Amino acid sequence: MFKNYIKIAWRNLRKNKFNTAINILGLACGLSFALLIGAFVWQELRVNQDIKHIDQQYLLKSNLNEYSAIGMLPRALKENYPHLVKNYFRFDGITAIIAYDGQPVQSNAIVADSSLFEMFGFKLLSGDVNTALKTPDQVILSAPFAKRLFGNEEALGKQLTVRNFNNQEQLFTIGGVLEHKGENAVLNLTGPATDLILPIQSTSFFGRPIDDWQSLYIASYLELQPNVSPISLAKPIRDLIQAHAPKAIVKDYKASLAPLKTYHLEKGDGSIKHLLYTVSIVAFAILLLAVINFVNISINTSAGRLKEIGIRKVVGGTRKQLQTQFIAEAQLAVIISMLLSVCLYPFLSKVISNVLGKSIPSLFNLPGSFWIFAILSCLIIGLFAGAYPALRLSSLPTVQSARGKLAQSKDGSFLLRGLISVQFAIALIALTSSAIIAQQVSLFFSKNLGYDKEYLLTVQVPRDWTAEGLRHTEVLRQELAKLPEVENISISYDIPGAMSSGNTNVLKNATGTDPISTGLVFSDRHFAETYKIPLLAGNFYSPNEASEPTDRVVINEALSKALGYSNPADAVNQAIYFTDASSAIIAGVTKNFYGNSMHFPIGPMLWFNIKNSNVYRYFSIRLKPGNVGVSLNHLIAAWKQILPTAPFDYTFMDAKLAQQYKTEMQLKHAGTVATILAMIIVLLGIVGLISHNLQKRVKEIGIRKVLGASVRQIIYLFIHDVYPLFLLAACIAVPTSYWIMKKWLTNYYVRTALEASTFIMPMLVLGGITLFIIALQTIKTALNKPVNALRSE
Repeated sequence: MFKNYIKIAWRNLRKNKFNTAINILGLACGLSFALLIGAFVWQELRVNQDIKHIDQQYLLKSNLNEYSAIGMLPRALKENYPHLVKNYFRFDGITAIIAYDGQPVQSNAIVADSSLFEMFGFKLLSGDVNTALKTPDQVILSAPFAKRLFGNEEALGKQLTVRNFNNQEQLFTIGGVLEHKGENAVLNLTGPATDLILPIQSTSFFGRPIDDWQSLYIASYLELQPNVSPISLAKPIRDLIQAHAPKAIVKDYKASLAPLKTYHLEKGDGSIKHLLYTVSIVAFAILLLAVINFVNISINTSAGRLKEIGIRKVVGGTRKQLQTQFIAEAQLAVIISMLLSVCLYPFLSKVISNVLGKSIPSLFNLPGSFWIFAILSCLIIGLFAGAYPALRLSSLPTVQSARGKLAQSKDGSFLLRGLISVQFAIALIALTSSAIIAQQVSLFFSKNLGYDKEYLLTVQVPRDWTAEGLRHTEVLRQELAKLPEVENISISYDIPGAMSSGNTNVLKNATGTDPISTGLVFSDRHFAETYKIPLLAGNFYSPNEASEPTDRVVINEALSKALGYSNPADAVNQAIYFTDASSAIIAGVTKNFYGNSMHFPIGPMLWFNIKNSNVYRYFSIRLKPGNVGVSLNHLIAAWKQILPTAPFDYTFMDAKLAQQYKTEMQLKHAGTVATILAMIIVLLGIVGLISHNLQKRVKEIGIRKVLGASVRQIIYLFIHDVYPLFLLAACIAVPTSYWIMKKWLTNYYVRTALEASTFIMPMLVLGGITLFIIALQTIKTALNKPVNALRSE
């Protein structure tokens, strides 16, 4: 019996090839997008879940930096409170220049505790976890980095030359290759994957102590004892900070524990969690759109089979058999759509990977629970699609069915119209939301950043953090600045999108009691000129480099106002004070600029001359307008002559901004894909609907033409069927999309304006395309001879 149902279902699908093709294609689009987004969401939810004892692991962070804390604090907690803290792990992130066979390579490195393997359960592909990171001359490579350096050769036992910040070199032996287990909040804490892990004993070589209460920016992790709450550590942390931390920060310093299990989702004000919620809702909306389209066409096709239903009843067919038949047909179409989606998955996953900027797991990496959920969803879709014809049409009286006539109240027209309106509404919401997200993302790359990002690139500089090293780097800057393609160059520790010097507290006078939290920037005197940040008053440190005092600082307009100066010129040559009793003289005031995210307003900012600390990381290079490719080639050639042992790894400011707003870029691209799919599915539905209506009304069209109806009037007849539904959908979509996007925009301090044109244009675009498709389909039938139409049965 079941075989017969499937055989008849297959025949009916083949009989209505056009509707079947539209049905399967539309549903396959929705299922494919839902599968891909579901796989992406599953992968993001899996981040950190493979870490050993994940429920007991915590990241120790502070109010100075969300990624780090005082270096000595985790060790002190373990030593003083072993009943609360089971283990700890710390690392200091650096950019290391290494060499193998004389070839310099820039790597993301960490100087780390040897507890990495014991605490988190990471494994080595080669080497021994029991001895790894236990000796000062040993390094661990990540599997991708080992492959990049050595290809398929065995890396274990080979030696690398590593350069420190004083330009000294030391040989390290590769003691292991770390197994690549995907992204986690230990080795991918700040984004880029770790390439190289150096032992904590090498801190003296890099001059970056970790076991020190003065080291404020060390990534720190704690593994708590079983059943210990993080609240239990609040007092111990406070007591240890009070007893040992630098006096200048004790008053305002706060440390807290963030659970590693949810850290990936919650970091950055929960931006990733919000992204997952949003793309999940978008995927559900697209799938709902495809299901509605599937249901519409299924109902339309089934309503045309009344005579078949009547005849089957006459020859003894039961209601249950008819219901089973309709549901079997719907399920078969859904199964074919699902199989098509699975076949397309490997190809479309590459597209979605590019869209989201992250790899999508393969079909074989997805768990069984994922596929069980997908199969159950398909069964529900099939039941839903076959429910109306199965329950409604099978219940009609035999005579009424055999005559092939159905009262309008029972032909599903009201349900169809409602579903079409919902389709239009979803498509309009998707189109409008995508346009607003694109406008907001464009704002991040606009000319209102406070600096000019065009023709601006940054490159990491070999670090020699001594006075002599800084002088040598300044000479290199001067050499590169002589190139005809270069407009200006600045040396700095901080750049927009990588402002990592933290904050300090500033006072207007030595006896002040109301400190102003201020962001720090370490740079040379060419920073504002290179970035084209307008100077409102004074000079950037000094008028000339020869007489450059190191006790001068530069502030931005926000700090000038916070200090009480209504006119920037009034702040010049005034003293400011710090909580450690030191002071400085304000040399100049710049206009505000966005050094960090537009999620927040521009805060007070203070520039220190790098000659005070000798620390630096970047050359910021502004090229002259022209052929960027040619300019880059000349710059690279000059770099190789001046710095033959240093790689030229450059990043344009546009790319830096794209990384800074990665989540928003992902959402923008996902929204664009969803909008395109929504348009395709809706238009496929319109094509199927109009095609079916034309078949039903061929004789009516013939009669109207005989009575004098023009082609234009016949086209209007079908437009009139659809456009009231479109207008109803617009009335729902506009306020809904306005409410959704207004709520979304509250995440940003700088927001795009929600103008009327933003909502009108999507309606015009979708309405215009719908009108074109209706006219295109209808005009052929309208041009036929009336006699051919009147012969139609």
